[in-house]
Amino acid sequence: MQDDYNPATPATVNQDSGLAITSMICGISSIFLCLGLLTGIPAIICGHIARGKANSGDGLTEDTLSYVYFGGFTEADSVDTPLAFDKPGNHERYMNILFLDGHVKGYPGNFNTCSDVVEFLISNGDFDTSEKTKLREKAAAADSR
Repeated sequence: MQDDYNPATPATVNQDSGLAITSMICGISSIFLCLGLLTGIPAIICGHIARGKANSGDGLTEDTLSYVYFGGFTEADSVDTPLAFDKPGNHERYMNILFLDGHVKGYPGNFNTCSDVVEFLISNGDFDTSEKTKLREKAAAADSR
């Protein structure tokens, strides 16, 4: 009987698995160590980069992401500000949204565009005029891609 195991042969590790492990550690840290946004957002981003690379070999692209990301906001902005949400069409009649303060909430509804999501949030949130304008511009840019 031939044994294929050779202890002198090093195991090969996919270099992208480091991103997946980082995502897992950050996610667990955000929950159990109460680190919230500090490790929660990097967990999401690292997880999507790793999954995108594993699934397509292309890395992080618009086509490989399951979420729309809005950046450029600060702690001074409304806690109702969305940082990331499902791409329209990911779920039938439902949308998950990650907010600036780190909480995630799901909403029933038909969201066909990023602009639909933003208008829904504006109608239900507490935004000043400049925040509304910024959100609408980001949604229009995402819809045009």
